[in-house]
Amino acid sequence: MNGTIALTGATGFLGRYIVRALAARGARVVGVVRNPDKVPALVTEGVELRRADLAEPDLLARGFAGADAVV
Repeated sequence: MNGTIALTGATGFLGRYIVRALAARGARVVGVVRNPDKVPALVTEGVELRRADLAEPDLLARGFAGADAVV
């Protein structure tokens, strides 16, 4: 699987599982999270973190920019 996948909920139980599954298949994973400082472990797994919040539409647009798919 090639391409960039933006993943919301990357910090949750299922999100972390999905991160690993996508990365194992060769996807570039972007974790769209409210507070990137709280999840440094995802960075060590090769996930690019972008700050976004449903209450801030401008941040959402930046969080999903360049993604081929959103999960």
